[in-house]
Amino acid sequence: MSGQHGLHTGFSPAVVEDKGKTITVFPYIPDDPDFITRTPQEFYEKLAATAPSTGEIMYLLFLPVKTYIKCLEKNKDGTNWFSSFIDICSQPDSVIRLTHTAELMKHRQPHPPMYIAPNTILCDAPTGHATKRAVTMQRVAFKIYSKMMYVNMLANGMKGDKARKKYALQELWKAQNAELFALEPCIPEYHNELRRIAYKNLLVAEKQTRLPGIFTEGLTRYDIDMDGLKEVLSQRSSLNMYVHHHGGKIFECDVFSAYKNYSDMPFEHSGMFIDYLLPEAALQHLKEGNLEALTSVFSDNIYQETEVNTIRSELKLSTSGLFDTSIDQPVSLRKQYTFFSDGAQVQYILKNDSPFNLSAYFVVEIDIALEETDSITPSLSLYDCEENQKKERSITTDVFNKVSWIQLEDPEGKIQFTIEANEVPGFIVIPVYGICKKGSETVEQLIRGVRMFFYWRTDLNSNYETEKLLFFKIKNRKNLRNAASTAAHTE
Repeated sequence: MSGQHGLHTGFSPAVVEDKGKTITVFPYIPDDPDFITRTPQEFYEKLAATAPSTGEIMYLLFLPVKTYIKCLEKNKDGTNWFSSFIDICSQPDSVIRLTHTAELMKHRQPHPPMYIAPNTILCDAPTGHATKRAVTMQRVAFKIYSKMMYVNMLANGMKGDKARKKYALQELWKAQNAELFALEPCIPEYHNELRRIAYKNLLVAEKQTRLPGIFTEGLTRYDIDMDGLKEVLSQRSSLNMYVHHHGGKIFECDVFSAYKNYSDMPFEHSGMFIDYLLPEAALQHLKEGNLEALTSVFSDNIYQETEVNTIRSELKLSTSGLFDTSIDQPVSLRKQYTFFSDGAQVQYILKNDSPFNLSAYFVVEIDIALEETDSITPSLSLYDCEENQKKERSITTDVFNKVSWIQLEDPEGKIQFTIEANEVPGFIVIPVYGICKKGSETVEQLIRGVRMFFYWRTDLNSNYETEKLLFFKIKNRKNLRNAASTAAHTE
């Protein structure tokens, strides 16, 4: 499969989807007509020449059965073609690594989506611009489309309560309004508003599918974003929190009292509990608002799932990487999510696996989507430990060396977020702006969210580890006010 059918996948696998079901497909590489006449060394040199200078690619070779048999025939010295090729690839300076299916599936990255038109055969060129292709190739559109297919499955699977099922399907149809996909590529000022409306209708429909006495809270696995990897879904009666193994982050946070996905940010690679390990110079750049300083020591890794405890609602993940300073120091990270009805607790155990001392800053990013109303802007409250006082302020780029807790309020959804840590962290806040069109006037620089970075100085001897804990709570401000009002009347 070439890039003409979708994203530039090269030799990598891709995912095709139909009616919510996915299939992993592999690129077809035509048979090498001269393969049988090439020596193992010549074939190795050919593959090495096609490899990129950076990164990794996968090369799949399809050969006729007769060719396989011939490659297994022994030469006069007792070796065959395949054994000689394996010996070449096993050399220390080889750029080719032989692998097997189990290892490939364990360490694979999420596959990019691809669209293949009906009745397509080998070497066909795509004709026209099918609607499905446009939806598949637009990242944001495909993300919402995946959510639509999931809610569609839930709604159509309802049994017994016909009125409830009808209402869920009506809200689903509202979310499937074609404007969301038609305006996406050409009118960017409508992006955020259309996504917000679509998510609201989808969450209203999803809420209807949770029948009392039938819906069970807990953890489950499901490929909800249709990328070939099963995500871990924490589903509560009032809250969804979905964890992706790519980055080990929460990529969707649905609060049903606001009917809003608080991880829907207007930029790529957003989420909650994204992990970094930064040198001091990079942290200083981050404090200045330079997001390019963020490294991918952990944030771009595929986290391995070590345990899922459905009784305790716990998810344990692990990963490792190289901290790139003057030398590459191996480090590892264990991460445990514990989910509650009103949020989550995240435990980190960072270990220095190198023979040298590790001096770095461990950073955790939490992104939250916010919306201004006509009269109220999102607000931030925190306790500054250096000045021993509570501070309340509007959201602007700022840095605090020590905070014991922070509270963030979304005036649109009337939701309050509280974040605390077991050890006092430093705190960096960077607002995310978007544009909004009101009538004929384009208003820019409206707050669409906030990126928060919690950081700790970490000095570890060889084979030592450190623990960090973050407590993340979500509260409905309307319930808080009602409780306060009831208490006042009681008095």
